[in-house]
Amino acid sequence: MRTRYTQVIASTLVVCGCVVGASIASALECTTTITVDADDTLTLSADYVADGSVSNSPCFELENNATLDLNGHTISRTNPINTASAAIQCLSSSTTVTDSASLANKGAITGESWSVGILDCETVDGVVIEGGGGSIITGIKTSSTRVAKSILNNVVNDTTTGLELVFQDSNSIMANNVVRPTNAALTVVGSTASGSGPIVEDNVFTEYGIGIFKSGNDKIRIRNNLLMRRDTEFVDGDCLDIVATGSTVSGNVCDCADQCVPDVPYSLPWF
Repeated sequence: MRTRYTQVIASTLVVCGCVVGASIASALECTTTITVDADDTLTLSADYVADGSVSNSPCFELENNATLDLNGHTISRTNPINTASAAIQCLSSSTTVTDSASLANKGAITGESWSVGILDCETVDGVVIEGGGGSIITGIKTSSTRVAKSILNNVVNDTTTGLELVFQDSNSIMANNVVRPTNAALTVVGSTASGSGPIVEDNVFTEYGIGIFKSGNDKIRIRNNLLMRRDTEFVDGDCLDIVATGSTVSGNVCDCADQCVPDVPYSLPWF
């Protein structure tokens, strides 16, 4: 387990070093929303920047079964007058946002005053979101009408909230992500189907105020995650706060020692 977490953290440091050095000097403007049509794939060949003094709309929108590949490029925002809805928003099902670039060449979603980095997309894989101390309020968010299926291999850094997710069903998974917010790392709002619950596993959550918060009555499986709080001022209860009868945790490592024990069914909130 220790080897796996060490590899994830080392990879994150490489990625975040690339984000800090990103430049928008030669970026293309998305003064109006760019739509990825149904069944199409758009692979970026340049950075994009949204001018907040012109538009508060998303930079990109995805239709049904569409894919957006950042391909090592950055989506950012300048001159904010108001908070924009999202950098990327998905309007239908079976959507994918990814970054196929190698680890050392990843792009990012960054910039000023995005409400959400990636909104309502079913699959998000290999994307870096650099929040700039809360300039992006929530890194990745889904809703009951646009649910999450696979949230894999992403880095969400320095947003106010890391992720706020409604999962599709018990086959849904969030795995191999590194999340470093200024407040809540992961809020699970619910799932649209019954069963043993979606899986949250092999993630690293660090520097947060609240680790994993689960509301609603449906189940969730939380296993093999590493949770490290921001400092010692937070009391026990900030690593895991699960409100869902029948949800289980197993194999987690955290600095709330009494919360990280194997195979404990949650019947009440753990404060």
